[in-house]
Amino acid sequence: MNRFYDEYYFRPRVVWRIVKDALWDSHERKRLYAEATEFLKLRAERLKWARKGGEDYHKPMVSVPGASSASGND
Repeated sequence: MNRFYDEYYFRPRVVWRIVKDALWDSHERKRLYAEATEFLKLRAERLKWARKGGEDYHKPMVSVPGASSASGND
């Protein structure tokens, strides 16, 4: 999964398009920074999970603000 995202999002054309937009718009720059940090944290969690063999890793992969469980059926 990480390889797929890396190959797609870290292509020079995509990176340039994102950086070019962020250079001129401070709101966009802040939004992209927040998204990038969230993406890199999730990527690190996936890597930890994969290194542990994908088993018995009980930390949720994605945090959902205000939700007590991933299913939402509490």
